[in-house]
Amino acid sequence: MKKLFLTFIVCIISMTLIKAQDIAGSWKGTLEVQGTKIPLVFHIKKDSDKWVTTMDSPAQGASGIPVDSTAFADNKLSLSVKAAGLTYSGTLADKTITGEFKQAGMNLPLVLTKTVVTKPGDTTLPSGDAEIQKIIAQDKGDYKYKVEDYFARPKSSQFQLSPGGKYLSYMEKEENGKRHVYVKEIASGKVARAIEEKDELIKGYGWINDERLVYVMDNGGNENFHIYAANVDGGNVLDLTPFDGVQASIERILKDQKNYMIITMNKDNKQVFEPTR
Repeated sequence: MKKLFLTFIVCIISMTLIKAQDIAGSWKGTLEVQGTKIPLVFHIKKDSDKWVTTMDSPAQGASGIPVDSTAFADNKLSLSVKAAGLTYSGTLADKTITGEFKQAGMNLPLVLTKTVVTKPGDTTLPSGDAEIQKIIAQDKGDYKYKVEDYFARPKSSQFQLSPGGKYLSYMEKEENGKRHVYVKEIASGKVARAIEEKDELIKGYGWINDERLVYVMDNGGNENFHIYAANVDGGNVLDLTPFDGVQASIERILKDQKNYMIITMNKDNKQVFEPTR
C-alpha cells in the first residue's frame, strides 16, 4: 500500500510538471483593429525558475521585442510590455489561450494558438536557395540613369497614416502641377481622392480621425488662409473659418471623447471648432 501511495504521488508530480510546460513554445494570434488584421507571435520559454517571453509583430517588421513580465499559474497567463504600454491576460485550455489584449485605451480580444516558427520575421519572404538565386540573378545588366531622374522630385509625398491605422494618405502631383490628397484603404487597397487642389494651393493637411481630414488653403489668392475639413471620400467639405479678412492656422488638436481643434485667426483670436460635425 505504501509503495502504491508513493507511486500515486510521483504520478501527480509528473502530471503537474508536464502541465506547467504546456505554456512553453510559440503562440500566434491576430488582432483586428478597425478592419485591419495585425498578427502577433509570443515566444515563451522557461529560464531557470521563471518564464521569459519575446514578441514578434511580422506586419510591422518587428521581432524579438522583450516582454517585461510573464506570469503563468493555474492556467492563467499574464504578459506586459511597459515601453509599449500593452498587457495581455488569457486562460489556457485545450492548447488555446483565450484572453484580452490592452493598449492605448483599447481592449481587444486575442486568441493564441500554439505554432511552430521555422524562421523569424515575415514568413512570406523568399528563403529557399532557388528563390534567393532568382533574386540574385536580377542584379545583372548595364543600367544607366539620367541626372534629371536623380534630382527629380517624387510624384507622391507627405505620406500620413490615419490615427487608427486604417488609411494611408498622401499628396500626388499631376501633369498640370496640381497636388491632390489621396486616401488608400490599407485592407482593400482602394484609393480615392479626398481633397482636390483647384485654383488655390493646399498649404498643408492632416488627420482628425479615421474618417475625417483637415487642410489649409488660401481663399482667393489673398493669403487669407482658411481651415477646411472633408471626409476620406471627399464628401462633406466644410469651411471651418468662413470669415472675411482672417488668416487661420491650426494651433493644436485636442482628442478626448470627441475631437476638437484650436484654430488661431490673425494670431490673437483663438476659437475652438469641432471638425467631425
